[in-house]
Amino acid sequence: MAGDNGIDSEDMYAILQVPRKASPDEIKTSYKKLALQYHPDKNPDNEEAREHFTLIARAYEILSDPEKKHIYDLQGTPDENAAALFHEFSKEDMKMTAMGVLFIARTVGAPMHFAIPSKVLIEANDISNHVSERKVETLSSAETPGILKTNEGNFFYVHCGQEDLDKGFIIHAQSPIRDSFKLILFNDQGEIYISKDSQKVSSKTRAALFFLPHLTHEVMDAKCIVEGNDKLSSFDKLGFYQRNGLSIQPGKHLICIVNENFLMGATVNISMRAYDDIDKNLRDKITKVEKELDDKKKEIQSVKEIMMKEKDDKILKDFSLETDLLLCLRKKIINKLLNNISTEKSNQSYKDELKNMETSQQADEASTQSTNSSQESNDMNIL
Repeated sequence: MAGDNGIDSEDMYAILQVPRKASPDEIKTSYKKLALQYHPDKNPDNEEAREHFTLIARAYEILSDPEKKHIYDLQGTPDENAAALFHEFSKEDMKMTAMGVLFIARTVGAPMHFAIPSKVLIEANDISNHVSERKVETLSSAETPGILKTNEGNFFYVHCGQEDLDKGFIIHAQSPIRDSFKLILFNDQGEIYISKDSQKVSSKTRAALFFLPHLTHEVMDAKCIVEGNDKLSSFDKLGFYQRNGLSIQPGKHLICIVNENFLMGATVNISMRAYDDIDKNLRDKITKVEKELDDKKKEIQSVKEIMMKEKDDKILKDFSLETDLLLCLRKKIINKLLNNISTEKSNQSYKDELKNMETSQQADEASTQSTNSSQESNDMNIL
């Protein structure tokens, strides 16, 4: 669908004015140029420029993220169903009431994907370029609770040295009341480097960034793609699990939690956890399952052409079963690890609260004793 400026608002490559085979550097360069051109600060009172800036940010969020770009590219041309994967409401949709949009989306079962608000992107850029007066808290191993307004974000700094990177760490965000949010890591220029959407797990929603000292794969939720397709092959399923090629350097990094709730605020807790602190048994299981996943991908790829040519149902079924079991096991281990983090964080928070209460009580007792001593001294002086 073409926008007011003649550009197809559902073609991410057209929005960024790059060919479909553009390199990451070409995508980044074009994004910088267009973001500067349509930046709201350079186009005050220009609603069209602001809307296009949001489109540019949305396109860059998808094309700069290897896993999202991979999914988008797999879906074919924008005229097919790729745009549905990253659906966003049109101007006509937004003329309806918020409740009406939410009701329609839920009724038809449409996945609700939100672009990152332009004010969050502007703030990230300002913080990174040291022109923002906003105070940014440093993330620690203690769980930091946060309440976010609609379409707003909380920023944090992550400090990591080479030793932290060598040992590995996990950034874990979680909403105990199943609020929808994004977890974003920015680069030094305040541009999106990694963006993770929260996923529903039991009675909560969570998102995590893994920087581990061994082979890992990007955790990719392909539900919106495979919905209604029960016959997705082993090749396609494993195609959504890519080797994690993302890395960061020692230093200070900016992250943000963005509220995606359509009508209300969000409660999201976040922390940074050293991988060494995780139960060794769980760490060993993750290492093993990640290697098995990599081996299975290589094995399937090596015989894919033969299997597709011979159409041997038995071999296909065997591979499908093995793949399903492996992915199911991987998901369980990851969830157990994150549950382990949540439980230990809750216990630590409880211990910290008790410690604070004891410290406060001791301070009160000391204050009372001091007051009593002072009173006794005054009484003696009177006598």
